[in-house]
Amino acid sequence: MNRQCCLIKDLLPLYVEEMTSPESAALIREHLASCPDCAAEARALQSGAPETVPSADEAAPLRRVKQDLKKRRRAAAVLAAALAFVAVCTVFSYLTRPNYVPFEDSGAKVAAVQNGPLSVSFSDKVTACRINTFSEPDDEGTRVIEIEAWSSAWDKILGKKTQTVVLTDRWEGAALRVVYCDCAKQGELMTLYGEPYDGGAVSLPRLVLGSYFLLAAGVAVAAGILRLALRRKEKAARITEYVLFAPVSYLAAHLILGAPFVTFAAAHEFVMLLIAAVGIYAALSAGVDLIRMRK
Repeated sequence: MNRQCCLIKDLLPLYVEEMTSPESAALIREHLASCPDCAAEARALQSGAPETVPSADEAAPLRRVKQDLKKRRRAAAVLAAALAFVAVCTVFSYLTRPNYVPFEDSGAKVAAVQNGPLSVSFSDKVTACRINTFSEPDDEGTRVIEIEAWSSAWDKILGKKTQTVVLTDRWEGAALRVVYCDCAKQGELMTLYGEPYDGGAVSLPRLVLGSYFLLAAGVAVAAGILRLALRRKEKAARITEYVLFAPVSYLAAHLILGAPFVTFAAAHEFVMLLIAAVGIYAALSAGVDLIRMRK
């Protein structure tokens, strides 16, 4: 495209609206008679619809802009969905968190049938229970059935109740002891069936969540140091950044859910932590992508 065509195309909008001087209009008409490209653009302006197709070089920037907009919309949608997911997980975690029922409120009673099964019944304050069975190595192989009972806000919303639970067939050939683990009182064991323990006996809570928290914190520190060391290598730094998000997401989930480090419900807490951490990881990744695109 020569200089004269550029000048004529700049004047075409005025020419179409008949806002040029007679001399300029005559010059433009003369040029249009000998230049098909400018004539086509003049017809496009007069009809209100473009008749020329942009070249590949002219269309490339527009395609890049459209692709960037799509990426931004996608990242924003992922960020919004991830934040909503984390919010739902947080609410659900608090609703389903076990509230252990003290022994005096549990109404736990064991019923034994001659040469039949053992069962335990509860008061209406208990909505769920867990049965743990193990052998006492230092007590002549006594078989122990340990009961943990709790309620939760979610169970109460659903109207759930746990009235009677069958423990096991009557144990033959060895002693049997059924105990209630009072998790509301630091795991104190109350004997419901069989020979009672001599002195106070307790079941210890799980410490695993505290260990996982410290492990995640250590990995986060190591990944952060590596990220700083690789800051001048863009690709490696970005990969390390996404690795860093994993332990950071777990730590954030621990704080958001208010998960205890010492608990009798380690399995429930750990599963909820992992689910929430997935949502936080997605939110962090999408948020960083949005910030990077804006730059």
